[in-house]
Amino acid sequence: MNKRHWISVHFNQDVPDNTIKELVRQSYDIVYRSLSKKEKDLFL
Repeated sequence: MNKRHWISVHFNQDVPDNTIKELVRQSYDIVYRSLSKKEKDLFL
């Protein structure tokens, strides 16, 4: 895996939980958009 775009955050320390949730959502969306239709169908 390419770790170039990874970030580290600590719950209840570095950033608010809502920000962490938004970062996770954005990451998920980026990965999901890169999947093939067949792969996306596995998530439905």
